[in-house]
Amino acid sequence: MKYTIKILLIGIALVAVGCAGAPDPEPEPERAPEPVVEDPPVEVDLAAENRATAEELRAIVERFQLGPEAPEAYAAAETAFTAAREADEQAPEQAVALYDEASEGYRRVIAEGSRSRADRVRGEVREERDRARSVRAEVAQRQRYDRAEDDLTRAETLLEEEEYEDAFEAYEDAREGFAAAYAAARDQRERALRSLEDLDSSLEDSAERIQRMQDDMEVEDE
Repeated sequence: MKYTIKILLIGIALVAVGCAGAPDPEPEPERAPEPVVEDPPVEVDLAAENRATAEELRAIVERFQLGPEAPEAYAAAETAFTAAREADEQAPEQAVALYDEASEGYRRVIAEGSRSRADRVRGEVREERDRARSVRAEVAQRQRYDRAEDDLTRAETLLEEEEYEDAFEAYEDAREGFAAAYAAARDQRERALRSLEDLDSSLEDSAERIQRMQDDMEVEDE
Protein backbone atom coordinates (compact mmCIF):
# COMPACT_ATOMS: atom_id res chain seq x y z
CA MET A 1 0.00 0.00 0.00
CA LYS A 2 2.77 2.38 0.94
CA TYR A 3 4.57 1.35 -2.22
CA THR A 4 1.48 2.27 -4.35
CA ILE A 5 1.11 5.63 -2.69
CA LYS A 6 4.75 6.32 -3.29
CA ILE A 7 4.41 5.56 -6.97
CA LEU A 8 1.40 7.83 -7.28
CA LEU A 9 3.24 10.69 -5.59
CA ILE A 10 6.21 10.26 -7.90
CA GLY A 11 3.86 10.30 -10.96
CA ILE A 12 2.15 13.46 -9.76
CA ALA A 13 5.49 15.14 -9.15
CA LEU A 14 6.74 14.23 -12.63
CA VAL A 15 3.59 15.60 -14.22
CA ALA A 16 3.94 18.84 -12.25
CA VAL A 17 7.57 19.20 -13.26
CA GLY A 18 6.65 18.56 -16.88
CA CYS A 19 3.94 21.19 -16.86
CA ALA A 20 6.16 23.74 -15.20
CA GLY A 21 8.94 23.24 -17.70
CA ALA A 22 6.77 23.51 -20.83
CA PRO A 23 7.41 26.77 -22.75
CA ASP A 24 4.57 29.30 -23.13
CA PRO A 25 2.89 29.23 -26.58
CA GLU A 26 4.14 31.94 -28.89
CA PRO A 27 1.55 34.69 -29.60
CA GLU A 28 0.09 34.71 -33.09
CA PRO A 29 1.48 37.47 -35.28
CA GLU A 30 -0.93 40.40 -35.79
CA ARG A 31 -2.52 40.55 -39.19
CA ALA A 32 -1.77 43.56 -41.28
CA PRO A 33 -4.89 45.65 -41.97
CA GLU A 34 -6.36 45.02 -45.38
CA PRO A 35 -6.02 47.98 -47.70
CA VAL A 36 -9.26 49.95 -48.18
CA VAL A 37 -10.27 50.04 -51.82
CA GLU A 38 -12.19 53.22 -52.47
CA ASP A 39 -14.79 53.37 -55.23
CA PRO A 40 -13.83 55.62 -58.09
CA PRO A 41 -15.42 59.06 -57.82
CA VAL A 42 -18.82 59.28 -59.47
CA GLU A 43 -19.11 62.11 -61.93
CA VAL A 44 -22.26 64.08 -61.21
CA ASP A 45 -23.86 65.82 -64.15
CA LEU A 46 -25.14 68.88 -62.38
CA ALA A 47 -26.96 70.19 -65.43
CA ALA A 48 -28.63 66.92 -66.50
CA GLU A 49 -32.13 67.70 -65.22
CA ASN A 50 -32.02 71.32 -66.39
CA ARG A 51 -30.73 70.26 -69.79
CA ALA A 52 -33.48 67.67 -70.19
CA THR A 53 -36.17 70.25 -69.40
CA ALA A 54 -34.75 72.76 -71.87
CA GLU A 55 -34.47 70.12 -74.60
CA GLU A 56 -38.06 68.98 -74.05
CA LEU A 57 -39.42 72.53 -74.31
CA ARG A 58 -37.23 73.24 -77.33
CA ALA A 59 -38.61 70.13 -79.05
CA ILE A 60 -42.19 71.41 -78.55
CA VAL A 61 -41.25 74.75 -80.10
CA GLU A 62 -39.69 73.04 -83.10
CA ARG A 63 -42.49 70.51 -83.56
CA PHE A 64 -45.14 73.21 -83.82
CA GLN A 65 -42.81 75.70 -85.54
CA LEU A 66 -43.59 78.37 -82.97
CA GLY A 67 -40.33 80.29 -83.34
CA PRO A 68 -41.63 82.67 -86.05
CA GLU A 69 -44.69 83.39 -83.89
CA ALA A 70 -42.49 84.87 -81.10
CA PRO A 71 -39.16 85.70 -82.79
CA GLU A 72 -37.56 87.79 -80.03
CA ALA A 73 -38.23 85.30 -77.25
CA TYR A 74 -37.12 82.46 -79.50
CA ALA A 75 -33.80 84.15 -80.38
CA ALA A 76 -33.04 84.80 -76.70
CA ALA A 77 -33.86 81.22 -75.74
CA GLU A 78 -31.67 79.81 -78.51
CA THR A 79 -28.75 82.02 -77.44
CA ALA A 80 -29.02 80.81 -73.84
CA PHE A 81 -29.35 77.18 -74.94
CA THR A 82 -26.25 77.36 -77.15
CA ALA A 83 -24.23 79.00 -74.36
CA ALA A 84 -25.38 76.31 -71.90
CA ARG A 85 -24.16 73.55 -74.19
CA GLU A 86 -20.76 75.20 -74.46
CA ALA A 87 -20.54 75.52 -70.65
CA ASP A 88 -21.61 71.93 -69.95
CA GLU A 89 -18.10 70.54 -69.30
CA GLN A 90 -16.08 73.58 -68.31
CA ALA A 91 -18.58 75.42 -66.12
CA PRO A 92 -21.44 73.09 -65.09
CA GLU A 93 -22.89 75.51 -62.52
CA GLN A 94 -23.07 78.22 -65.16
CA ALA A 95 -24.64 75.69 -67.53
CA VAL A 96 -27.42 75.04 -64.99
CA ALA A 97 -28.32 78.73 -64.90
CA LEU A 98 -28.16 79.03 -68.68
CA TYR A 99 -30.40 75.98 -69.23
CA ASP A 100 -32.91 77.49 -66.80
CA GLU A 101 -32.79 80.75 -68.76
CA ALA A 102 -33.32 78.85 -72.02
CA SER A 103 -36.25 76.92 -70.55
CA GLU A 104 -37.92 80.13 -69.42
CA GLY A 105 -37.45 81.56 -72.90
CA TYR A 106 -38.93 78.49 -74.60
CA ARG A 107 -41.93 78.60 -72.25
CA ARG A 108 -42.49 82.18 -73.32
CA VAL A 109 -42.23 81.17 -76.99
CA ILE A 110 -44.74 78.37 -76.45
CA ALA A 111 -47.19 80.67 -74.65
CA GLU A 112 -46.93 83.63 -77.06
CA GLY A 113 -46.57 81.52 -80.18
CA SER A 114 -49.43 79.22 -79.29
CA ARG A 115 -51.81 82.09 -78.69
CA SER A 116 -50.76 83.73 -81.94
CA ARG A 117 -51.20 80.42 -83.76
CA ALA A 118 -54.52 79.85 -82.00
CA ASP A 119 -55.82 83.25 -83.16
CA ARG A 120 -55.08 82.32 -86.76
CA VAL A 121 -56.43 78.78 -86.49
CA ARG A 122 -59.53 80.00 -84.65
CA GLY A 123 -60.19 82.40 -87.53
CA GLU A 124 -59.97 79.55 -90.01
CA VAL A 125 -62.37 77.47 -87.95
CA ARG A 126 -64.88 80.30 -87.76
CA GLU A 127 -64.71 80.79 -91.53
CA GLU A 128 -65.64 77.15 -91.98
CA ARG A 129 -68.44 77.55 -89.47
CA ASP A 130 -69.82 80.57 -91.35
CA ARG A 131 -69.74 78.58 -94.59
CA ALA A 132 -71.63 75.76 -92.89
CA ARG A 133 -74.23 78.21 -91.62
CA SER A 134 -74.65 79.66 -95.10
CA VAL A 135 -76.23 76.37 -96.20
CA ARG A 136 -78.11 75.87 -92.91
CA ALA A 137 -75.84 73.01 -91.84
CA GLU A 138 -76.82 73.59 -88.20
CA VAL A 139 -80.24 72.29 -89.24
CA ALA A 140 -79.58 70.00 -92.20
CA GLN A 141 -76.45 68.38 -90.64
CA ARG A 142 -77.15 69.01 -87.01
CA GLN A 143 -75.07 66.15 -85.53
CA ARG A 144 -71.95 67.01 -87.53
CA TYR A 145 -72.36 70.70 -86.83
CA ASP A 146 -72.89 70.22 -83.08
CA ARG A 147 -69.89 67.89 -82.88
CA ALA A 148 -67.72 70.55 -84.53
CA GLU A 149 -69.01 73.15 -82.06
CA ASP A 150 -68.04 70.84 -79.18
CA ASP A 151 -64.55 70.44 -80.65
CA LEU A 152 -64.19 74.22 -80.89
CA THR A 153 -65.24 74.66 -77.25
CA ARG A 154 -62.84 71.91 -76.19
CA ALA A 155 -60.00 73.59 -78.11
CA GLU A 156 -60.60 76.90 -76.31
CA THR A 157 -60.60 75.15 -72.92
CA LEU A 158 -57.38 73.27 -73.67
CA LEU A 159 -55.73 76.48 -74.82
CA GLU A 160 -56.58 78.15 -71.50
CA GLU A 161 -55.13 75.13 -69.68
CA GLU A 162 -51.93 75.47 -71.78
CA GLU A 163 -52.44 72.01 -73.28
CA TYR A 164 -51.27 73.37 -76.61
CA GLU A 165 -50.81 70.15 -78.55
CA ASP A 166 -54.27 68.86 -77.67
CA ALA A 167 -55.74 72.33 -78.29
CA PHE A 168 -54.44 72.48 -81.87
CA GLU A 169 -55.71 68.97 -82.55
CA ALA A 170 -59.14 70.00 -81.27
CA TYR A 171 -59.12 73.12 -83.47
CA GLU A 172 -58.30 70.96 -86.48
CA ASP A 173 -61.11 68.55 -85.56
CA ALA A 174 -63.52 71.49 -85.39
CA ARG A 175 -62.37 72.89 -88.73
CA GLU A 176 -62.75 69.52 -90.43
CA GLY A 177 -66.14 69.01 -88.76
CA PHE A 178 -67.55 72.30 -90.00
CA ALA A 179 -66.13 71.65 -93.48
CA ALA A 180 -67.78 68.22 -93.57
CA ALA A 181 -71.09 69.66 -92.34
CA TYR A 182 -70.93 72.34 -95.03
CA ALA A 183 -70.20 69.85 -97.82
CA ALA A 184 -72.97 67.48 -96.73
CA ALA A 185 -75.55 70.27 -96.28
CA ARG A 186 -74.59 71.83 -99.63
CA ASP A 187 -75.03 68.50 -101.43
CA GLN A 188 -78.32 67.94 -99.64
CA ARG A 189 -79.50 71.40 -100.65
CA GLU A 190 -78.47 70.91 -104.27
CA ARG A 191 -80.35 67.63 -104.43
CA ALA A 192 -83.43 69.34 -103.03
CA LEU A 193 -83.15 72.13 -105.61
CA ARG A 194 -82.83 69.62 -108.42
CA SER A 195 -85.91 67.84 -107.14
CA LEU A 196 -87.83 71.11 -107.14
CA GLU A 197 -86.64 71.91 -110.62
CA ASP A 198 -87.70 68.48 -111.78
CA LEU A 199 -91.05 69.00 -110.09
CA ASP A 200 -91.47 72.42 -111.71
CA SER A 201 -90.61 70.95 -115.08
CA SER A 202 -93.08 68.14 -114.53
CA LEU A 203 -95.76 70.62 -113.52
CA GLU A 204 -95.09 72.71 -116.63
CA ASP A 205 -95.36 69.61 -118.79
CA SER A 206 -98.60 68.68 -117.08
CA ALA A 207 -99.97 72.17 -117.56
CA GLU A 208 -99.08 72.10 -121.24
CA ARG A 209 -100.72 68.71 -121.67
CA ILE A 210 -103.87 69.93 -119.93
CA GLN A 211 -103.94 73.02 -122.13
CA ARG A 212 -103.58 70.92 -125.29
CA MET A 213 -106.39 68.65 -124.16
CA GLN A 214 -108.62 71.65 -123.54
CA ASP A 215 -107.76 73.07 -126.95
CA ASP A 216 -108.59 69.76 -128.60
CA MET A 217 -111.92 69.62 -126.80
CA GLU A 218 -112.84 73.11 -127.91
CA VAL A 219 -112.03 72.22 -131.54
CA GLU A 220 -114.26 69.16 -131.35
CA ASP A 221 -117.13 71.23 -129.94
CA GLU A 222 -117.00 73.52 -132.96
